[in-house]
Amino acid sequence: MDILQIKNLLMPEILPTDMQKTVIPEITSSMRVRLTRLRPYFAGNQYWLILLVCAVVLVALTEPLMPALMKTLLDRGFSAGQLALWTVPVALLTLFAIRGIAGFCAQYSLATMSNRAMVNLRDKLFSTVQNAHPSLFTDTTASALVNTVVYEVQIG
Repeated sequence: MDILQIKNLLMPEILPTDMQKTVIPEITSSMRVRLTRLRPYFAGNQYWLILLVCAVVLVALTEPLMPALMKTLLDRGFSAGQLALWTVPVALLTLFAIRGIAGFCAQYSLATMSNRAMVNLRDKLFSTVQNAHPSLFTDTTASALVNTVVYEVQIG
């Protein structure tokens, strides 16, 4: 098994078209097939996925509240006695805090999920390299193998 076949086990799209035909008879490049192949690497991230969805929904739900609060301030805020002026800035700051925390949670959960999937993918590739035929190590330089496991998984 050479380095191209190892790459092809996990990422056949990165090989040139003529090499793909020699390594695998048929490659389907639809998005559904790619996502199905990546799904096992994201296993165990259900909590983070739920947090991500909830945070994104919360950010989306609070989006129209900003103009609504500003409308209230402009319509009733400058008339004497209709609205306490301190309520709108407090509501705006609270809204910004909620949106900021929800945005942070969404970014953090997405980063955690992608980093865990990357570790799982690298682990799979490393175990494949460890179980490869010894000729792989005589035909391929150590730097090429390390580059494949460390960098090409991330950019592939």
